[in-house]
Amino acid sequence: MNHQFLLNFKTLLNKGGTKGLPHLFMNIIRHLAICLSVSLSLGVSSAAETTETNPVYTVHFATDYWPPYFISDENGEINQGVFVELIQAIFKRIPQAQAKIHAMPWTRALVEVRSGRMDGLPGLVYTEARTQHLQFTAPLFKNSFLMVYNKQQFPQGFQWDGPESLKGRKVAAVRGYAMYDKVLKLLDDRQREIVTPVLSDEIVIKMVGSGRISLGVINELTAVYLVEKYDLEDKIEYARLPTAEQDYYIALSKLSASINLTPTISKAIIELREEGTIDRILDQYRARVGPK
Repeated sequence: MNHQFLLNFKTLLNKGGTKGLPHLFMNIIRHLAICLSVSLSLGVSSAAETTETNPVYTVHFATDYWPPYFISDENGEINQGVFVELIQAIFKRIPQAQAKIHAMPWTRALVEVRSGRMDGLPGLVYTEARTQHLQFTAPLFKNSFLMVYNKQQFPQGFQWDGPESLKGRKVAAVRGYAMYDKVLKLLDDRQREIVTPVLSDEIVIKMVGSGRISLGVINELTAVYLVEKYDLEDKIEYARLPTAEQDYYIALSKLSASINLTPTISKAIIELREEGTIDRILDQYRARVGPK
């Protein structure tokens, strides 16, 4: 049993007494199961690994609808998207485990994973604050964030020239996303009230497209996807932000037994990246949304 998990166990006992014991014991059982499965998988031959068809451990990921990275069907089940295909490719290389994606609001997903009730968050940007509760894998790929703006409100276009370029304007961003915090850091204390927190990227695009708000901060591929989805090409334009390119990771809860899979998942990510599989999956979705 790893040192981090024991520390978390001791901390929770000290803070929560016996109130959280049922949840803790479930985590311990899951922890022992995955340790055993990893040990067994290391001890079998490669032939046995290739014929194994019954995964013994499920990693539960929590995330929200975030196209084109996570796309849900009419029943709200997330079963398509960039990260869905990447997770499938990663876990094909981990015979002792399988992955299941659960759809929920992003703020709830953060809480569920931090508490250990869910195992991981796929498609996460690294921040120092998040390492308190999460362990990050090797990076998957880089992508950029954009400032989207309403063409009617900026007939001459918009360009970021520092905080003064936002004077008298409101900016929408999804609370809990790393870029929300980055935008706040670009502004001084007096200006931070111009940032309007919202629940999803769809709300950002709809607010900017309707003119209810002047500007929004959003992932580049998501912006293009949603602008096309809602037929807003004639109303929304894009502008670059400074230091907007970021790596995406998979992050596992430090209160989950799945944390033991971090090196294995990282190894699979590195292999997929070196083989060009990650770029191929990304290119397929870039081609679908078309050029900006």
